[in-house]
Amino acid sequence: MKFKTDGPLEHQHANIYIEPPIIIQVIRCLHEMTYLAIIAPRQQGITSLISHLSRHPSLYNYVFLYVSFDDLSYNDQKIWYQTMGTRILRQLRQLLENGSLELSTRVPNNSVGWGSFLADMSLVAKKCNKNIVIVIDRIDIIDRLTTSSFDWKDSFFAELRAIHNERPFQQEFKRITFIFAGTYNPRTLISDPIISPFNIASHIYLQDFTEEQVYQLVSKGDWGMNQSQSLAQRIHYWTDGQPYLTQLFCTLLDSGATFRDVDELAKQLVINNISHFSKLRGQLEGNSKLATYVNGIVSGNRFKFNRENPVQTQLELLGVIKANEDGYCIMRNRIYQMVLYGDVIIDAIEDRTEQFSSSDDSLNQLIAPPIANTEQTQQDIQIQLLVLISYHFNEAELKDLCFRMGVEYEDLAAAGKVHKARELITHIERRNRLIELTKECQNLRPGVRWPAA
Repeated sequence: MKFKTDGPLEHQHANIYIEPPIIIQVIRCLHEMTYLAIIAPRQQGITSLISHLSRHPSLYNYVFLYVSFDDLSYNDQKIWYQTMGTRILRQLRQLLENGSLELSTRVPNNSVGWGSFLADMSLVAKKCNKNIVIVIDRIDIIDRLTTSSFDWKDSFFAELRAIHNERPFQQEFKRITFIFAGTYNPRTLISDPIISPFNIASHIYLQDFTEEQVYQLVSKGDWGMNQSQSLAQRIHYWTDGQPYLTQLFCTLLDSGATFRDVDELAKQLVINNISHFSKLRGQLEGNSKLATYVNGIVSGNRFKFNRENPVQTQLELLGVIKANEDGYCIMRNRIYQMVLYGDVIIDAIEDRTEQFSSSDDSLNQLIAPPIANTEQTQQDIQIQLLVLISYHFNEAELKDLCFRMGVEYEDLAAAGKVHKARELITHIERRNRLIELTKECQNLRPGVRWPAA
């Protein structure tokens, strides 16, 4: 089975497409001809979802027309409208079953023409007994444009709002709806609520795969059932279901892969700093405000996840954070945690002694998380706890951790924070209390991905 990581999944990849749970809500909204705002970080599967919807059997009488804002020129208003209108009409002619239908609709030159263009489209839809869905993808490009380079933005979106508002009086307008797709904040894209189509649209946020969905994808590969279950569990451990990373793991693992190969692959991806990771690091490192906020999350601050918070919204759209089951901010997955904080964590490892392992491969020890029923389980847990505690706790916080665990900090026979942390872990392990220590660390630093003790 060939998996895919370069670009969206199209009709020829239908056998490896995993439907997200929100598809039921999306289809219901389309049946009601509700405007939709589909929002997600890059490489989350928005375009793949739209492609899947265009072939969905429950939407058989729907015509999907696709335009990407990323492909339009913003140098001239007239050319911009004409290019978009031409592309929409070309697709409409190809998709309508009645090839003899005359399309007298003119391509628009400005916002007035755009309004007339949409009115004509709705009449065509009514005549053909079809519903038209115009998908505007990469709408986030607007955030990178200056007001002067896209000064017709408000009038363009005002026409979309007007089409919706006039539905009670123009029944044919119920035949046309829009999907606004991209990595964007609907609250900031259009500031004027009177003309914005986003505050009347249903907002859909794409989520990561569940472990069950990861298994659905892995089971489509060349692995047996037991092998697929083992690999899926391990892939989800690292990616937490991020769609691109999940597809990437499936693509790179061979037919004889084991859970240890998943760990090794995770290590290699972090070491090689693939472009997906370098872009992520670059975006975060280029904004000190965002970096400081993430540092606060991994340092133990419990921030309630709230999309009204502009910093959290930016981090979610970058794909750095998401909400945990309790509604608090958490790093999106263990891979990203290593990519963004690996350098400092590795420095902490280099300061450790050989007490936990004779291996010199520090990074490999960090990236080899605990696996049930293996001889390395306790060793792996101790190494991960050492490097994570060393990085995420200062000396005063380490003293507090010792107090919570009923251990006298001064009685630990070592000097320096890293060595004290090592002695604490050894003391706790001898008393079979590693699970307690891990849970306490999780309570104090809920934004950190701790080992599953």
